[in-house]
Parts: sequence; structure tokens; C-alpha cells
Amino acid sequence: MSLDTTEASLVEKLFRSLVEATDNSLKESDISQDTRFTEAGMSSIEYLKFVDLVEAEFNVTIDLNADGDLDSIGKFSLAVQKQGVKA
Repeated sequence: MSLDTTEASLVEKLFRSLVEATDNSLKESDISQDTRFTEAGMSSIEYLKFVDLVEAEFNVTIDLNADGDLDSIGKFSLAVQKQGVKA
């Protein structure tokens, strides 16, 4: 899958937040943007920390009920873009 420059930058920022949320236990080299967080071993506590980091980084609100199954970097990228974030 080819990403445009803006989306690639957004995905890169999301991966940085993922690494921070998991205290370096998950890295971009460990998973792809389509890998489900649970498959990669992410805990529910790490997931919530990731959500908080994404909300703060991009000044968005992630509604875990309304935004659907946000279980990968790719899905988070789409949810953030829907709120107008261009990276």
C-alpha cells in the first residue's frame, strides 16, 4: 500500500505515540499499520494510554463507541483524518 506524504507523516506520528504508550515494547519494525493491536500483544492499559496520547497530539476526541473498532494504526489514521487532521 502506497501512502501519500501527508498520510505517511500522520502514520509515523501515530507509530511514535504507540511506541511511547507501550514503553517501547511495540515498535514500528514489529508491526505494520494494519496489524491488530491485540495480535501484537498490546494491553488494554497501553491501548487507553495510546488513545490519550493521540487525543493530545492531534487535538482530537476519540470516541471508542462511535468511532468503531480502532484496533490498528491504519484505523486510527482514518479516524484522526475524519476530524480534519492532515499531519
